Amino acid sequence: MKDSPSTPVAIVGGAGEARRLAAACPGAPVRLPDGERVPRRWPGAVSVGPVTAEWLAGTGAGALVIAAHPFDTATAASARLAARTLAIPFVTILRPPWRRRPGERWHRAAHADDLARVIPPGGRVFAATGREDLAALRRLRAEVHLRQIGGADPAPGIRVHPGAPPFTPAGEAALFRRLGIDWLVLRNAGGAGARPKLDAARGLGLNVAMIERPPRPSGPVAGTVEEALKWLRHTTRSPVG
Repeated sequence: MKDSPSTPVAIVGGAGEARRLAAACPGAPVRLPDGERVPRRWPGAVSVGPVTAEWLAGTGAGALVIAAHPFDTATAASARLAARTLAIPFVTILRPPWRRRPGERWHRAAHADDLARVIPPGGRVFAATGREDLAALRRLRAEVHLRQIGGADPAPGIRVHPGAPPFTPAGEAALFRRLGIDWLVLRNAGGAGARPKLDAARGLGLNVAMIERPPRPSGPVAGTVEEALKWLRHTTRSPVG
């Protein structure tokens, strides 16, 4: 770790927590993975690209907070490697996964390729997962629908519906009824973003194919932005947050 870092912290994004953390750490450079959309009102400087030791060294940061999507294990692993290469302390923000609530009809899938085992032929499926799961979704013997935020990109074999947040349980339930959905596919990312879909599915009595979390990453983990800020204050001795 550098004796006098030019900035206390750098942030690797991909999850919603990254934006909140950036707002609490003015001037902190943010790196988003390739393909990630940059919000118009990001709190500070943001770049898109691979997370490497060269990028991290160029930020002059004395600590790193990894706030990648819980299923983006490649970005998180690259960030941890970069921090270890430079001997910079790091923490990973990993929000708690969802827990099944009474009335929810979960069917657990170990990974996307396991969906074909879980979902029977002939189902009408609404998938709220990443585009990296498209190949597995196409292999289902079912009618598959998904939402593309920001536009309807071509997805052969899958019916794509454009949309933009915020979403509500009532709105999601209306969409599921209109499409005749009987299966919802989610990755267990936790958080509030996809919660309306789970609530809508529970209200309609739909089956939910829940893709389980990847293994917990190595190194220190914070469950919330507040925990990460506490770690930063202790590690950098800076009045962040």
